[in-house]
Amino acid sequence: RIARIQEEELAQPDSSIARYNRVMEHEPDDEEAILALDRHYQRQGYWQELSEILRTRIMNANDDDMLELRLRLGGVYQDALDDAEQALETYQSILLEDPENPLAIERLEQMFMSGQAVTQVAAILEPYYSAREEHDKLISIYLQRLEMLDEPQEIFDVYMLVANTFINELEDKEG
Repeated sequence: RIARIQEEELAQPDSSIARYNRVMEHEPDDEEAILALDRHYQRQGYWQELSEILRTRIMNANDDDMLELRLRLGGVYQDALDDAEQALETYQSILLEDPENPLAIERLEQMFMSGQAVTQVAAILEPYYSAREEHDKLISIYLQRLEMLDEPQEIFDVYMLVANTFINELEDKEG
């Protein structure tokens, strides 16, 4: 109750956070404290703490809430903590359960376009785009890979992938 007063009426977020943390020490599953800490950490920009409380919420979540929480966690890793490895792992876990999840795919595309974990992200997106015959996006992946290659044979192989993708695209349009 005191933590809530500090939060709502006195605008003392750090004191409120300390009190909610004391509640969590005695009652680690206290839903009110967990949600309040989530809210405080988000507002205050305490990203590492937010990632920890989101993991706690994920462990206690029902299936309906779990997806949203995992997407939030991936976003915290990606945007606030600049932890591409953890973000990638989080999005991959979402796609293992829901291979068509558009939000996880969108976040991976953002990672790819911003240069985060490009090789790993490309390995996930390439089969996804290929199966959906999204030729333009496949070519973007191939062209990005070209920028990272030094070996002539590897460069040739990627150019062949680009050429084959264009051919497949033409065949799809004619068919």
